[in-house]
Amino acid sequence: MEAPGVVQEKLEKERQLGRVAGPFTQPPLPNFIVSPLGIVPKKEQGKYRLIHHLSFLKGSSMNDYLKEGTCSVCYASFDEAIDLAHAAGKGALMAKADIESVFRLLLVHPEYLSPPSLLRSVQDLRVSGEVELRRVR
Repeated sequence: MEAPGVVQEKLEKERQLGRVAGPFTQPPLPNFIVSPLGIVPKKEQGKYRLIHHLSFLKGSSMNDYLKEGTCSVCYASFDEAIDLAHAAGKGALMAKADIESVFRLLLVHPEYLSPPSLLRSVQDLRVSGEVELRRVR
């Protein structure tokens, strides 16, 4: 791994912030999906972003349970922003926001947190050494 210990550090921070639970010695749910975690480097030297491989294992991943077209994330491109400013005309104002941990700021209604998203360590998982367990409805 490129930066040993970074995944564990990031998971511990998420646990302390109450965003995840665990680790657990036994799977806490009868139906769960295992999603490997990893890191990707940010532009700033020595900084990493925690990523979830929600398409692993093909055929039984978290993403495989989503109905196509029911959820998506769409980001505007720079060219689209220029087109919008041009269409708005002279004197148009433009703003940009880059909020750290933006997707972790979205609240989940308490009735959907029983049980919460869970984490446990799996030492023999070679992808990152950690897995995310999520409830399947």
